[in-house]
Amino acid sequence: MGDEGYRGWIKLEIPCSLPERQMGPIVKCHVAKLEPALNEYNIKVLTKGQVQVVEEQDCEPFYETNYEVATSRFSHDLIAAIQTYLKDLSTDHLMPFQRGNLVLHSSDFWSSELTCHLVDIPLAAVFFGNIQGGTFINHWEVSFWDDVRRRKSARTRNTEPTQADKIGMNQIKVEFEFDKIDFMTVHFKHFENDFEVADKDAKRTKQTVTMYYQITVRRTSIRRIIVDPVVQDCNGSDRIRVHFELNCPVLIRRAYRTAKQESENRHSVPHYRRYLVINRGRSANQYPTAKAITDSPVFTIEFDQSVGLNEIYRLLSRLRIRTGVSIEFADIPSIDCLIWRENPYNRWTFLNNQHLSPTHFSAPIYRDFITTAFPKKHEVCGSREVDTNRERKFAITYLLECLISRGAVVKDQILLDEGIWHRFLEVILHYYTKDDKLCEAGLEDLVHMIDGRKRIGSLIKCFDRICQTRQRNSLVNGLTTEEMREGYQRVRKIIFTPTRVIYVAPETLMGNRVLRRYDHDGTRVLRITFRDDDNQKMRTNKTSTMLEKTVNQYLKNGITVAGRNFGYLGSSNSQMRDNGAYFMEKYSSSQCREYERIYQIKPPITFNPKIQAARKNLGRFETIDNIPKMMARLGQCFTQSRLSGVNLERCTYMTTYDLTGGKNLKGDEYTFSDGVGMMSYRFAQMVSEVMDFGKGVPSCFQFRFRGMKGVISIEPLLDNLRQWSISYNISKPSDDSSWSLNCMFRPSQIKFISKRHPRDQVEIVKYSSPVPVALNKPFINILDQVSEMQSLECHRRVTNRIEELLDRQMLSFAQQMVDETFCRNRLKELPRRVDIDYLRTTWGFTLSSEPFFRSLIKASIKFSITRQLRKEQIPIPCDLGRSMLGVVDETGRLQYGQIFVQYTKNLALKLPPKNAARQVLTGTVLLTKNPCIVAGDVRIFEAVDIPELHHMCDVVVFPQHGPRPHPDEMAGSDLDGDEYSIIWDQQLLLDKNEDPYDFTSEKQKASFKEDEIDDLMREFYVKYLKLDSVGQISNSHLHNSDQYGLNARVCMDLAKKNCQAVDFTKSGQPPDELERKWRKDEETGEMIPPERAERVPDYHMGNDHTPMYVSPRLCGKLFREFKAIDDVLKISEERDEQVEISIDETIKIDGYTEYMASAKNDLARYNAQLRSMMENYGIKTEGEVFSGCIVDMRNRISDKDQDDMSFFNTNQMIETKLTNLFKKYREIFFEEFEGGWEGNTEAFSRYGRDSNILQRQCRAPTVQMMKKAVAWYRACYEEARITRENKKLSFAWLAYDVIAKVKQDKSLTSDEVKMGGANPLYTMLDDHRSQYLVDNSRKFEAFRQFSTPKTSGEQVKRAHRIIKMYTETYPGLDAVLFMLDEWARISNLFENQSLREYHLSLLFILFATRQFSSVDGNAAKFFNKVDEKSYKQSKTIGDFEPSLYIEEKGKSQMMVKFLEFLASRKFRKMANLSFCALDFSSIFMRGEWQIFHLAALKTYYNVLFNLRFEELPVSTDPTTTVRSIIRENEPFVIELPANCDRSLVHRKLVEHTGVKEIFMRNMEKSVRSSDDVQKINMRLLVSTRGTLESMYKLRQLVAVKVPIKTYVTGQDVSTQMARLCYEKIVRGHINI
Repeated sequence: MGDEGYRGWIKLEIPCSLPERQMGPIVKCHVAKLEPALNEYNIKVLTKGQVQVVEEQDCEPFYETNYEVATSRFSHDLIAAIQTYLKDLSTDHLMPFQRGNLVLHSSDFWSSELTCHLVDIPLAAVFFGNIQGGTFINHWEVSFWDDVRRRKSARTRNTEPTQADKIGMNQIKVEFEFDKIDFMTVHFKHFENDFEVADKDAKRTKQTVTMYYQITVRRTSIRRIIVDPVVQDCNGSDRIRVHFELNCPVLIRRAYRTAKQESENRHSVPHYRRYLVINRGRSANQYPTAKAITDSPVFTIEFDQSVGLNEIYRLLSRLRIRTGVSIEFADIPSIDCLIWRENPYNRWTFLNNQHLSPTHFSAPIYRDFITTAFPKKHEVCGSREVDTNRERKFAITYLLECLISRGAVVKDQILLDEGIWHRFLEVILHYYTKDDKLCEAGLEDLVHMIDGRKRIGSLIKCFDRICQTRQRNSLVNGLTTEEMREGYQRVRKIIFTPTRVIYVAPETLMGNRVLRRYDHDGTRVLRITFRDDDNQKMRTNKTSTMLEKTVNQYLKNGITVAGRNFGYLGSSNSQMRDNGAYFMEKYSSSQCREYERIYQIKPPITFNPKIQAARKNLGRFETIDNIPKMMARLGQCFTQSRLSGVNLERCTYMTTYDLTGGKNLKGDEYTFSDGVGMMSYRFAQMVSEVMDFGKGVPSCFQFRFRGMKGVISIEPLLDNLRQWSISYNISKPSDDSSWSLNCMFRPSQIKFISKRHPRDQVEIVKYSSPVPVALNKPFINILDQVSEMQSLECHRRVTNRIEELLDRQMLSFAQQMVDETFCRNRLKELPRRVDIDYLRTTWGFTLSSEPFFRSLIKASIKFSITRQLRKEQIPIPCDLGRSMLGVVDETGRLQYGQIFVQYTKNLALKLPPKNAARQVLTGTVLLTKNPCIVAGDVRIFEAVDIPELHHMCDVVVFPQHGPRPHPDEMAGSDLDGDEYSIIWDQQLLLDKNEDPYDFTSEKQKASFKEDEIDDLMREFYVKYLKLDSVGQISNSHLHNSDQYGLNARVCMDLAKKNCQAVDFTKSGQPPDELERKWRKDEETGEMIPPERAERVPDYHMGNDHTPMYVSPRLCGKLFREFKAIDDVLKISEERDEQVEISIDETIKIDGYTEYMASAKNDLARYNAQLRSMMENYGIKTEGEVFSGCIVDMRNRISDKDQDDMSFFNTNQMIETKLTNLFKKYREIFFEEFEGGWEGNTEAFSRYGRDSNILQRQCRAPTVQMMKKAVAWYRACYEEARITRENKKLSFAWLAYDVIAKVKQDKSLTSDEVKMGGANPLYTMLDDHRSQYLVDNSRKFEAFRQFSTPKTSGEQVKRAHRIIKMYTETYPGLDAVLFMLDEWARISNLFENQSLREYHLSLLFILFATRQFSSVDGNAAKFFNKVDEKSYKQSKTIGDFEPSLYIEEKGKSQMMVKFLEFLASRKFRKMANLSFCALDFSSIFMRGEWQIFHLAALKTYYNVLFNLRFEELPVSTDPTTTVRSIIRENEPFVIELPANCDRSLVHRKLVEHTGVKEIFMRNMEKSVRSSDDVQKINMRLLVSTRGTLESMYKLRQLVAVKVPIKTYVTGQDVSTQMARLCYEKIVRGHINI
């Protein structure tokens, strides 16, 4: 740690509360008082940063300075020092909004002691509120101050506690479980009077009960932690509060017990239920409204004064480590603004005993605003006159309501004071009258800024700044002409949670029939999503009755938005699965007036004539079998689609017959053409032209048309028919039909009857095009198990091929790291802020070794590997597999078991023209449809060439004959748009087809009346939300099939339930709940495992509550290969921070130092803004944020953030923010030069926008510009070399074009021509090897003699003779062998091993002479095999001539390729290792070479990612030893026998793995393996601290392979696995 012991960075942030010239004294007093306060507690300030003004775009600026501090060891004195500082600061009588706060960045400030559970820490009070302008606005407080004072007095006088104190009455306590997600629970109990209690006969009486409350905070919801250690008010001074700023409201649960229950059963745990409020304030008769809690973004706990600083320091240490959020300190005074009987907001809107919303059209102030801003503006639209300002009024009001829905963050600023609300509307009016679209976009930006909030300050000022920025840049948010043409629309979305209604700014998404027909201006239809308060889907186990209540309420009553009433219209199938819906305007103002005129009262809440009319207009749904099916059919109208643009007149289409045959188990005929129609080529061509598909004409469209859905494929017969009628001048068959048929539909495509319109158009959902295919976990699982069932050879072939495909993917990662071309291609795929092509290799740029660009590649690889760990998607080469839509063979030529496939060779052609190269498949192919579940879902077929089907391309054509349609055999699919995975890689084929599963489901009929539709739809929607279980069943099936096999009874039961769950939306019949216990089959006596898997395989990510086992199947093996590389990447990240950044010395120009001072200032400002953004979203590295490959992120925007339907998500928001920051500083660079950035740059792309500096380049920079660019580069890289925080290098590349010119000039004037693009790995190894040989020259000399001690056996002498023969023949080889030998020795590969030193050299010779094939398939030898006879002969007669000397680059290439080979699966899976090819009799059969594989795996990827050969440190290395970082690891669960010795387990775990600290505790609810009272097994939650290596050992030690081929069956498996785990721990058996 150095002489100072522990170090850390403290950041002081001071708000810019006054004009700049008046801020001097305030900043000065903040800065001057910090150092003395720290010194008082022996905390030394080592370095003090400059005071910088930091301003994120459009946010409130603040002053910032950083202090590096050190002490022998940080402790609670740190809090005491900050207390002293804040007290001292308070003597200057600064206003709250002028006070700064301290941010403690470094984790070194905090104790790393492993504490997992802190119980019953006493609190004085808890608060719900908001921090605004340095003040805590208290919206609700729960406290028992009288009791607190009484207990304090009793402690002082040392008197006996009262009976109420003994049982914990009126005492608030907090419990922290740091190893769980729900990690903080505040609890208390008190008496509540007049509480209604129901007895056994449901008779209700009012009683006084003991009410228990729990307030839970999830770890992931914490955004900021601010500690106020100097609280002072009427209840005392120097108290400590911790403010938690949360992403979502706390979870409140309550339970009650009557006096009788309390006396009878005091020690039992009461049954808690979710509740919205706490019926307690400062006194028993204070009740808040739900808004007091849900609108407050800050939850605050205040510690009882009996809690010491030591305990608080310990608690804050755990908070810092487990949440990853920096701890801030500030003096935050509190003011009351309680939300209860009297709502403090918008008090000016009370009208006729009604409290109107501030945006109500009748509310004072707002009424005047809308009258002024939106006067009636009538325009003729079609046949009627419309008020165009109605839409504008709705748009602006919606965004204001959107702002207000953000809760107290907004309300506390603009709704507490009438004048401020008035002023805010005036500013909006000012910008609206200038440019209404710009004003609308400004309000949207304001909403987004609040969602990603950190430092907004005044909303009015912030909005003003946003509008000014947009005015300068001429930016608005509307749809582009291109987007409109492609069918995109802007839709408003609202999220309903149990406690809140959150409006979302308008989003861009693909339109649908309903939006096009009823939402022409974006104000008539809303998109709705139901979510729990933590933004996850509502789950029955968490919300139960609250789910029902919330969803029912909004579906029944609807919602009033911007003066219009909206109600439930319907949902598409995918929306239902995502708990979403569409709401539509219930009635027009004229319908409302008409109702009032007739009935003399306002319409009831259920009045929805527009919705009913819309449903009727969309189709005749009342004739459909049942409500769920009717909802599914209505849902067709919500499918995202694009109008084809070609009118389909009635005479140009007809309905033909379906192709049927065979019978299912119920005796119903199968439909072979289920969902497939036909279209003429001419029609397809017309659609393609209108939709701007270029010369491409897809073979098939997925469509919606009137009440039909499915696909239509090209049928030349229709074109021939038309041509025939024209050629022979044949008249029309009838008045309403024609020979010119565009489409022929089938009865199976007609789902409901819909009205005909003269301008009907086919709506296009999807079209056939070249799409790649990938294997996923369920697919791999089926291939693995089915091939094993069929034959050993088949299994070996299939699994080897899948592992080979994985190797190809790994190879691509390696190429991106070290091959300049691959590296540059990958960089071009990332967000483009720097023109990669302009940094030319001819000018000396090698981006694969440049630290900044390498960090982007590393981030993208890490992102890919993390995604692979979660999904295991292994891409199939595009010439061996594709994903395609399915159609039927209209010619009837295909026979059962045959298919026709023709594909476009070039995958990049998304709309291939007719002349694109195509290939017709012939031979056996593998086919499935995702998701696949049972063994029979993956099938083999014979692909045949049928010339009559050559017009079909990029689709799979199925036969119309056979006992059962092929699509139906695969997961019960059909041809209405399902996508099939077709693979013709011969290595992946199965031997035969397994029996297909029968997916026939029961059809339920339940007629309904028209006036019941609304109620029945609502009932089913709620039922679906409560019982939807597709995801849960799929996971359970995967986990159970991994343990018990695909054909196990439990898996077949789950397959049936999965089928029912998928059909639930149409049938209305949910599957039964999953079984949780072992059960006996009454007929066979077989024991059936629980359907909810008892334990999960290691490849299941995100598991923190179920024991894990090592999956012996292929999915597990693949996962562990990814995991090994992921571990090396993690270590590489840690080392990145410790390795010095290398500076490119060719980026230099005389005189650059004159710009260094200003460069350092600009760098500090830029880095502060970048750091602020990264901290706000919890992004760890600059590489992640610049590549857009962000693995983990805090503060995601509301709701399902990766929403496919939405263009807007958090990643996009960050990308936009970062691009704006990069643009701003790039503009600043050119600012001082004459002409500014516009005058000194030119657009470099035809498509570039002149107004965007990122699409412009400086082609002829002046010398001064070059000096400044070099100064920016060097200031940035020099700072990165010395900084201890996260290295940031992007600033150096803001003027990349100018730097490129510096390098170009250098390359032209330099004597030595130095091209870029060299392999950085080889360059590094060349330098490293040369230096190492110099440092170890004696050792090298001794090695190359290959002298054999006399005591050595004949075998050793023989080996040395062979090695010497090769080193003499190939000069330079000895250096390579020496380096490999040294690597193996330092890695301890020869200790107690049967493979000796000479074996490694011989192994290398075998590899170099290509006795083994290389990983990348390159067959070229490094050197030829030496003929021993010729060698000896030439030596004897004295005419021996060695080969050419191996060049340095050749040596490095050999070493890298050899390490790559040792690290490969090929080497690991060798059946034996034989040296006979070298005439050396030595053979190994038992995997003795595995130790070389593991060491090489680490070394190879380490060398790849770090460009450092750390196993062989040399004297010139900047850091010869890299300290292993001790980190805390995520808790996990293990299962052990209940009677085992816990202390022995603890001791052995530490002893065998080397972990620094370990903590184990029982999980709250022990899961029993059987129904016996005696618990056989126990589950322990394990938390650890240690190095990554020790953690890896620990996971290997506790991992148990599930016995899949064993006589042990039934429940004994659970007992056996727990026992096995215990035995492994005690004996120290670590799996390798």
